[in-house]
Parts: sequence; C-alpha cells; structure tokens
Amino acid sequence: MNRPFELGKERKFPKPSDLLAVMQTYFNTTPEEKWTVTGLALLVGSRQLLDDYQKREGYEAIVKEAKLIVENGYEQDLKTHGRSGSIFALKNFGWEDHSSQDIKQQTEITQINVIKPSKCKKK
Repeated sequence: MNRPFELGKERKFPKPSDLLAVMQTYFNTTPEEKWTVTGLALLVGSRQLLDDYQKREGYEAIVKEAKLIVENGYEQDLKTHGRSGSIFALKNFGWEDHSSQDIKQQTEITQINVIKPSKCKKK
C-alpha cells in the first residue's frame, strides 16, 4: 500500500497516469471558460492536496501543466475581453502590474553677470 500522507491515507491517485486521466477528462468535459484551479483542486480533494501532488515525483509535471492550461485560459480571456476578473486570477498565478515613469528633472543654471556702472569722478 502507498502511504503518501502522514495521516496514513492512501493516495486517491496511486499512479501519475491515474491523475493524468482525471485531469484530461476535466479539460475534455468542462467548457473552457469554466476551467479553474479550484476545479482541479476539487478533482483531488483540496487545494492543499493539489499542491502536495505537485511536489510529488511523477505528478509534478501533470499538475504544473494543468495549472498552466488554466492560466492560459485567463490570459486568452484578458486579451479578448480585458476583464478585471482575469487580471485578478492572473495575479494569483504570480503576475504583477508594473507601472513606471522616468521623470528627469532638468535644472538650468543661468549665470547672470551684473555689471555695475563705475563711479566716475569728475576732475
């Protein structure tokens, strides 16, 4: 028996191919606009378990690719519709908004020479 978790529970997906089959079914039967990481987490039991599988040898590439497929869906939606919900979701994937301004302050120093008229002495 495989005992991957400390509580002694058996894996829901004893082989990577078992998880792959379930994820492929998810993507084939769920409409693309409804793909979510939470949907993937529900397949395995929780977000924590999804992350645990991602750390496990043989499962890592499967979970990473599934998350990447979901992320791609949000990015495509953002390009097509520009929805704020997609922006929020992408930030949860580690994307960041950056705004920068390069402001150069120019300071001109003008030298003013004041010429004082000389006092002329009359002789």
